[in-house]
Amino acid sequence: MTVRVNNYRVESMKRIISPKELWEKHPVDDEMLAFVGCATTTIENILEGKDKRLLVIVGPCSITDTECALEYARRLKALAKKAHKEIFPVLRVCFQKPRTGTGWPGLSNDPRLDGSYKLSEGYELSWKIAREITKIGIPIATEPVDTYFIHYISKLVSYVWIGARTASSSEHRRMASALSMPVGFKNSEGGSTQVAVDAAYTTKFPHTFPGIDDEGFPCEIRGKGNSYSHIILRGGKESAGVKGEPRFLPNYDQFSVSSAIACLTQKGLRQKLIIDCSHGNSEKDYKKQESVFAEVLEQIIKRRLSGNDVIAGVMLESHLTEGRQSTPDNPADILHDKSVTDSCMGWDTTKLLLEETCRRLSMPCGKEKEKKSTLSKIKVPSG
Repeated sequence: MTVRVNNYRVESMKRIISPKELWEKHPVDDEMLAFVGCATTTIENILEGKDKRLLVIVGPCSITDTECALEYARRLKALAKKAHKEIFPVLRVCFQKPRTGTGWPGLSNDPRLDGSYKLSEGYELSWKIAREITKIGIPIATEPVDTYFIHYISKLVSYVWIGARTASSSEHRRMASALSMPVGFKNSEGGSTQVAVDAAYTTKFPHTFPGIDDEGFPCEIRGKGNSYSHIILRGGKESAGVKGEPRFLPNYDQFSVSSAIACLTQKGLRQKLIIDCSHGNSEKDYKKQESVFAEVLEQIIKRRLSGNDVIAGVMLESHLTEGRQSTPDNPADILHDKSVTDSCMGWDTTKLLLEETCRRLSMPCGKEKEKKSTLSKIKVPSG
């Protein structure tokens, strides 16, 4: 008879690089840290309403390649220079991907995209990419799936969001209470906004939880509470019934936004939120992000005119080339400028949308009352 012992189903254990070892191997200077801090403060000011620019969190669904990530960052930086008065662009840099079932877990966990799971290699590569993006001069936003991973890269991150799959996780809520940057919680996959509101509320308070220190040792972490926690409306869907196809439940319309603000008010939270133009709001069709964005922008302008400026920003899934690809058997065959996870709009579409957004937001209020949005009428070249 087989005797079961501790770690019965553990195949192996291997020490990985510590945060301190990683930082010493690839150091960052005070100028880079000051840039990250300034960007973080700007996002906080937008959430407080002190900065009237629109926060735009945009970029690939996931990062698979260093050079393409840096190329996107350079393009976004060039656009930001022209648009700095109306929008504040922040680059989506997703090194980890949440999975309900199986699938590629992201660059930090499987950097070779071949199932080899070289964690130290992935963590080091993630830090190096974040460092190079910061050098370019564009702020970084990311989604921490594993709660300990954020400790490795948080020095270079100005915004964090917690996804629909983990917004209800008490572990992620406690972690967020100790993060130095604003944290957005997405509504649940089923569309429940209350889950995100409860998460934002919980994160405001101090929490104590286990984690790792700079040397990588287990430690007790005491978070002070995050006063810049907020919610992100990303839509939802009902489970597939007898007839098969699930029904999507967008929540970016005026009624949904007002209802979410009422929930925030009831909890004593700041009356600001962000709208994700992808996922359930676009019915998982990347091409519909454009029309969702156009309707959200129209709502933003109308709300600003009425003095009800509650939409602080938007999120967009965008890559150099539109669409997506399946992960090939041979990692060498991957097209790194196209998503291997969710489908993304292309850069040409993104650039046109953001340029038009800046034009609209820069117009005097009186002119806006007489002019309808042209976003949905523009023919956008494929990415």
